[in-house]
Amino acid sequence: MRPLPTGEPFVHRIAVRPSDTDRMGVVHHSRYAVFFEEARTELLRSTGLTYSDFEDKGKFLVVTDLSMKFRRPCRQGDVLEVECRVTDASYVTVSHSYVVRVAGREGIAVEGGTRLACVGRDGKPERLPDGLLSVLSLA
Repeated sequence: MRPLPTGEPFVHRIAVRPSDTDRMGVVHHSRYAVFFEEARTELLRSTGLTYSDFEDKGKFLVVTDLSMKFRRPCRQGDVLEVECRVTDASYVTVSHSYVVRVAGREGIAVEGGTRLACVGRDGKPERLPDGLLSVLSLA
């Protein structure tokens, strides 16, 4: 396992597909939650861990807070660069921030954040898995 990157944000690139857009060819607001999840998942994978590693042991990370601020539209055919950072972590929760830019264009398209809490199969809060605690430097 590798610790989460510090300094520069983790950047995940996503090509906007027709199914991501509304009839005007603009990315539908609901898709950004999926883009955030993709970036968060790939950030974790960059440490050598996957969500499946935790889920197989009965630990689940559920979104408890989601925010988005829309600045500029993204469109079908754009390639998005989704920056993801861990902004806060405790023994039960982890928070991320996101900045979405269109590759080759200046300015921010969307900003957002999530907080995830660890729960067991019964849905009750539990301590984050040891592997995640160690990459967050909480172990």
